[in-house]
Amino acid sequence: MNKALKLILSIPLIVLCCWIIFHATKIALADISHYPLKYFIEKLKPTELPDLKILEKLQEKIQYSIDLRPNSAEYLEYIGRIYYLKALRQQRAASFEIRSKAQNSFRLALNAHIKATKLRPKWPYSWANLALIKSHLKEFDQQFLNAIDLAIKNGPWEIASNNAISQAGFNSWQELDASYKTKVVSALERVYQQRKSTAIGILNYYQRQGEVCSLIEDEDFLREKSCEL
Repeated sequence: MNKALKLILSIPLIVLCCWIIFHATKIALADISHYPLKYFIEKLKPTELPDLKILEKLQEKIQYSIDLRPNSAEYLEYIGRIYYLKALRQQRAASFEIRSKAQNSFRLALNAHIKATKLRPKWPYSWANLALIKSHLKEFDQQFLNAIDLAIKNGPWEIASNNAISQAGFNSWQELDASYKTKVVSALERVYQQRKSTAIGILNYYQRQGEVCSLIEDEDFLREKSCEL
């Protein structure tokens, strides 16, 4: 085999290697860019609300990751959470101009979580956060109820998922029937069994002790001061 023929036959292999290197580099850059946000979300307390400037910087990082890997359910999940936190912060702003942007941020968060559930339908966090966003939008429809059910089904003991289910349920408490109220309280109990301070913090934040504690079955939880109020 002469050199020219060898060169021609090696071209597809060279192209393939270049393609692999290119995509591996994209994946690496995307992951590096999203690590600060991942760490930030993991350390964030359930009712903690960061400053808008911090959220804007984190949004830029995760958007860069999404630009590199637009079909990553994980990245869409993270940007959905950032939009959600921005919406909460915008709602509390003194400026009407900033407050008026909250609804759009909630909608962007919802769309991100919907896309994430389509890409990874068994990922409980996206379903739980989808329900949480819809509770803020006051969309207590079948999609909202399905999201709660699927979050429970796919991640019954995932603390972040149960955290979001609890908050979604407390936001929509008056709209829920008895069966879904029980599901929400059970999610809060599962949070308590893994991280007591988080569950107590959620209960205290939403101030629904009178309704919620009567449904709690965990005896240790019932003995907490929050349920003695």
